[in-house]
Amino acid sequence: MAGWSWWRALRRLPRLLAITLWYTARTARQARRLPPERQPRYRAHRQQEGCRILCRLLGIAVHAPEVALPAGRPGLLVANHFSALDPIVLATCWPVAFVGKAELARWPLIGWLCRTYGVLFVERERRTRSVAFVRQVRERLQAGVPVMVFPEGTTGSGDAVQPFKTGAFEAVAGLEGSWVLPVSLCLQQVDGQPATPEVRRRYAWTEGLSFLRHLLRWLGTAQMQLQVRIGAPIPTAGRHRKALAREAFEQVRALYQEMLTEAMPFPTNDRIFSSVSMKQTGPGTVSE
Repeated sequence: MAGWSWWRALRRLPRLLAITLWYTARTARQARRLPPERQPRYRAHRQQEGCRILCRLLGIAVHAPEVALPAGRPGLLVANHFSALDPIVLATCWPVAFVGKAELARWPLIGWLCRTYGVLFVERERRTRSVAFVRQVRERLQAGVPVMVFPEGTTGSGDAVQPFKTGAFEAVAGLEGSWVLPVSLCLQQVDGQPATPEVRRRYAWTEGLSFLRHLLRWLGTAQMQLQVRIGAPIPTAGRHRKALAREAFEQVRALYQEMLTEAMPFPTNDRIFSSVSMKQTGPGTVSE
């Protein structure tokens, strides 16, 4: 793999672990000192700050537009998913709570990290858990924290966006004053060279590839440029989850196809971790 280095991966790995453990321990300790109603927002903001530090360590530049989140109560952000590091990349843009599969809670270290930063766990195969999941999401929204979901339900190869599952959209379907915001993420450059389909597949977390091997591929790469594009907010009032999922999917897919076909002349030495504004816009609402 051109530009990839074992030495770089092995040098970065202990630094990644040390910084993550130290930063997360401080976050967990300080969060426990806060009143319960303030903890979700604190955890989300600490997650954003920490992920910017990690991107700097890993040589990851995140290029995002200056687009304010919609007005009204917090809503659901939905994005395509091709890498285990997608949450780290997207968390540089907004202080959000992520939704993750329930088995992550049982992983050594990963489970502790997820709980510290307020990940909402979902058991995708158990319909009986859907009511509890909807309640969790709505409680987090009421606490003032937007929730980000990867509704494909798995990571793809980077070639295209896979159809969205509709379960997560139930949490905001029909809500007055809430929204769904389509977000699309694309790997654009690796070590200053345009990312070809083959390169995107190499950095995707595909079936059969262990998490460690996947992580080492990213750690051993000097510099990566990823682009984030944002669609039009979708109002949730009076909308069914299936309609929300269908419209969000169409927007995310279209944005991704645009990024695949456009040459993005990013400066190779400029690391932009986020230029997305957290200010809210006018009185309009968005849906899931």
